[in-house]
Amino acid sequence: GSGKKIADMIRERIKSELGITVSIGVSYNKIFAKLGSDMKKPDATTEIYPDNFRDKIWNLPASDLLFVGPATQKKLKQCGIYTIGDLAKTEIRYLQTWFGV
Repeated sequence: GSGKKIADMIRERIKSELGITVSIGVSYNKIFAKLGSDMKKPDATTEIYPDNFRDKIWNLPASDLLFVGPATQKKLKQCGIYTIGDLAKTEIRYLQTWFGV
């Protein structure tokens, strides 16, 4: 079956057997799946695919990314990077200079 159908079956089973709701992200990579699971709460399935990821996640704050904590978020903002889209559009050489990697 499709990823969404499988996720919905899992969600419904957890709800019926454990009495709790969960939100699930379905995507082609783990990072986007995690972002999707956080997008709609409670009790929802969010799909993020190559043809819609820009619409779904580029406007989210960069701090929604795994491993972007307060210190990194502050530095990103100082560099004019506020969203995941801003970060994605930034040339790698600038990030290497700003973050020393």
